[in-house]
Amino acid sequence: MNAVSFHEQNFILKIFAVILGIIVTTCLKYNLFVLLFVFTLVYAAFNFRILSDWVRVNVKLLPFFSSLIILTIIFRLDIFEQLMMISKISYLLLLSVYLIKTSDLNDLLHFLGKNNNLDKIISFLIITINFIPLFYDNFTVIFQKSKNLIDTFTRAVGETYKQRLAVAEMSKKQLQESALKKEFWCLENMLLELLIAVELLLFSVKF
Repeated sequence: MNAVSFHEQNFILKIFAVILGIIVTTCLKYNLFVLLFVFTLVYAAFNFRILSDWVRVNVKLLPFFSSLIILTIIFRLDIFEQLMMISKISYLLLLSVYLIKTSDLNDLLHFLGKNNNLDKIISFLIITINFIPLFYDNFTVIFQKSKNLIDTFTRAVGETYKQRLAVAEMSKKQLQESALKKEFWCLENMLLELLIAVELLLFSVKF
């Protein structure tokens, strides 16, 4: 169960926190990096799904991490430096999972939608995105009966075209949702601002 919905966070603030985290991670020494890693894990724990997805990604990369350790032993490299590198890779994966899993198309549309000149492009984009899965579903159903590729394609296009009004209505609804401004002064953004503050603090301690 998630205590905090990171989907409600300001998209620009989230992008800034992730980019800053990447920059800070490359600069920090071991003790400061561990502090940042632990704090970010506590931060991510407010949304348990992020942690579970991050763990799954790390498990998939275990062969890669193991190979690094084995090569370190074989070539007698500094194992501490290799473990530090693995830890930083894992941390960057945590930031990536956080950004991907807590952002959606509407966040991007809201960000782009602030420029009125992009309205037509955004409308075309969202309609296209909605048409693709609909066409795929129609194509799959018709092909199971027809088994003729050309006939299936033609009929799938026709069926999809018939549903254009429903697609347009769906697209309109998504655009309206993307136009709704999320509250900036909320618990979710305050937690994100705290993370940014910690990143900046640790970065300043280094210098």
